[in-house]
Amino acid sequence: MTLASRLDFREHRFRLGSDDAARVDFHRMLTALIQVRHPTATEVRANPGDWGIDTFVGSLVDKINIWQSKYFPDGIDKSQKDQVRESLVSAMDHARKHGYMVETWTLCVPCDLDAPERKWWDGRCKAWTKEFPGTNFDLWDAPRLRGMLMLADAAHVLQEFYGPARVWETTAQLLTAASPLHHLPAATRVQDSRPRLLGVHASIQVAGADGELPPYVARDLDLALRSAVTAAAENGGFVLLVGGSSVGKTRALFEAVRAALPEWWLLHPADTDTIRGYAMAPTPRTVLWLDELQSYLNQPRRLPAGVVRDLIAAGTVLLGTLWPNEYHARIAPRTVGETRRQANDRELLGLAQILDVPAAFSTEERRRGETLATDPRIRTALSSTDAGFTQVLAAGPELVRWWEQASDPYGKAVITAALDARRVGADAPLTRAFLEVAAVGYLTPAQQASARADWLDQAMTYATTQLHGAAAALVPVPASLGHIAGYTTADYLHQHALRARRTTHLPTAAWQALIDHHDPSDTINLAYSAERRGQHATAEAFYRSLDDDSNSYVVVMIAVATAAQGRHDEALKILRPLADAGDPAAADELAELLMQLDQVEELQQRAEAGDNSAAEVLVEFLAAHHRIDDLYQLVSAGDTYAGELLVHLLVEQGRIEDAIAVSRQHADAGDKYAAARLADLLAEHGFTDELRHRASTGDPRAMKRLESLRILDAIIDKPALWRQDPKDEFVLKRLVQSLTKQGRTEEAITMLQRRADAHGWPPSRMLVQLLIQQGRTQEAITMLQHRADADDLMAAELLVDLLVEQRRISELQDEVAAGTRGAAKHLIELRTERSMSRDRAARLVL
Repeated sequence: MTLASRLDFREHRFRLGSDDAARVDFHRMLTALIQVRHPTATEVRANPGDWGIDTFVGSLVDKINIWQSKYFPDGIDKSQKDQVRESLVSAMDHARKHGYMVETWTLCVPCDLDAPERKWWDGRCKAWTKEFPGTNFDLWDAPRLRGMLMLADAAHVLQEFYGPARVWETTAQLLTAASPLHHLPAATRVQDSRPRLLGVHASIQVAGADGELPPYVARDLDLALRSAVTAAAENGGFVLLVGGSSVGKTRALFEAVRAALPEWWLLHPADTDTIRGYAMAPTPRTVLWLDELQSYLNQPRRLPAGVVRDLIAAGTVLLGTLWPNEYHARIAPRTVGETRRQANDRELLGLAQILDVPAAFSTEERRRGETLATDPRIRTALSSTDAGFTQVLAAGPELVRWWEQASDPYGKAVITAALDARRVGADAPLTRAFLEVAAVGYLTPAQQASARADWLDQAMTYATTQLHGAAAALVPVPASLGHIAGYTTADYLHQHALRARRTTHLPTAAWQALIDHHDPSDTINLAYSAERRGQHATAEAFYRSLDDDSNSYVVVMIAVATAAQGRHDEALKILRPLADAGDPAAADELAELLMQLDQVEELQQRAEAGDNSAAEVLVEFLAAHHRIDDLYQLVSAGDTYAGELLVHLLVEQGRIEDAIAVSRQHADAGDKYAAARLADLLAEHGFTDELRHRASTGDPRAMKRLESLRILDAIIDKPALWRQDPKDEFVLKRLVQSLTKQGRTEEAITMLQRRADAHGWPPSRMLVQLLIQQGRTQEAITMLQHRADADDLMAAELLVDLLVEQRRISELQDEVAAGTRGAAKHLIELRTERSMSRDRAARLVL
């Protein structure tokens, strides 16, 4: 199928032969695309009574949204601009005449706007907004249309209007007139053939990827290749792609034949005997698939040039691939004494139309790849710098197997040590000395005892072996000519290991090797990583290796690491003078440590002396103990943080009007965050009069919440529209509440799952809360674990909070190994069960 990312909307014109027919076809496509998100979208037949509307959603006695289709594939000049203006004026005039409102007017054009055209559009929108108040204006140009057609929900639209049945319609009509098909026992329809069975390399394994292969990124040679295949189909022919290993030859050839000859039969012969047998009674409309042609030329019963000539004469399409060295060796000029095989191969290759496949993507090909980078495999290949795009895609699975199923345990240990080092923050090239020491931690006692003297040499040879001629697990980085500075891991193997070993702890030997052999540029990253993984002594060693007492941040982090190891007096001795000198980081850490040690008296003294960090920690303490009266005193004194926490407590207790009063006090004093909280409370609890008043004064959050209520009012009684999954978090929350009250919990969960996949944190949080309310805590944990394993950091942090709440120490240990923020701290708290009476401390405050 023609991919949306490379669509040229002039295709409507080419296929149908006239702009008039193309205009109608484009309008039909557009309506189908709109109906993906708006099932009630209606197409208005073009005639003098169309009221200036092409496609609309809504009611012609109330409010509508208009999409105006303009088939301008070649750009927008004065004539086209005049047509746009006429259509808009017609639509607005008819809206006034017939008593309905146009909420949005969207211009749809199948072209890429250049800078002057974009400036014209932006200027027109600004002018029209003043001329037609209440109407929003939008543009669906070619890039936006392509993006919409790439969505999974629009696959049927893409297939109907741009699939092979349409793109190659003319060719198909010609070819269908050929002889009736005769089915070959070993053949399949081209359109039913499986690319992996035809030699297309397996793709790299990336979490979140769908399908056996990533979307095809169009190559610069595609037009010439498909033209060659189509020409071969008319009278028989031989098309041969020549290129190195894993440059994308087979995939390009497969996509070409699938687009050009989907209804033909495809025979993939196992050997030359099969080819000879088929040549004795060739069938019409058949493709002979000869991927890796050298495998047929190297067989004892070689493929005769005469057989290939006969097949071409019979109308067969032969498609093959060949490596450059094989091709050039076989077409070398005739020499005295050459063998019959050499002469045969030269003649056979002379029958083929040769197309070369470059080893690297061109700038244009990479641009096309970027449009498909929503597929994580393509994003990984585009981001890699140690091999070409197609080589990365092809070599990935082999690299993973080379590592996970290694035949050399010492090679595997070296690779794993390098992957773990990079996983925890060692980005600079790793030295051989590091790998030698760290690898020991990944070997069993028996493997350590039986290691040969040259074990490291053999392991390095294994780890740096290139696979598929493109990539190796470890890539040498030069220091100078002939000298290696260190080694980096292949990007895609690193990304695989991030998931495969996310919750795996590093062995002690690896941490020690990093301390002794890391690059100074990685010290801070490694120290922070060690701290998050509960390796506080290791973090301290990293920080101390900097040997920089003048860097207050380093000194503070040394104190944090010592405190985490239970050396509290030492930490306090470091932090107090820095905090007294006004260091904000030291003040923050000191306040947290004092609260942890229940030294509330000193904390209060510091707060009264103007220490903001101590004051904030005290406010959190009061909120944790529901000291509402004390919080009110702080609010009266102008403490906005106390006001924020007080509002949360009041809402929890059902004191909504009191919460609104506190929010209003701070909002009227100019606190924009309080104003946002106030608008949310007013909308949530039905205080619409005040909400409208605040919106009329220009309060942006109040205006947004009024719009949320309008949307909610429009769809709350129309469940069919809920499938659109509103992006507005407020609306989503209310819909979920409505579904839950009706006992339609599974629908609510499905809605939140879709939103969580697309928009992350707020829907995920709502989904977890709903699952817990339904007693499905394990399901919530499993969902968050899967998201965390797919590199969703917010899901990982939410998982930690849930595991702490449920006191799930084992799973929490996994998140410590993953370095999830807060996991190590919470694990210490759970393990030590710090239970010094907060009630006793609370009596000492204020």
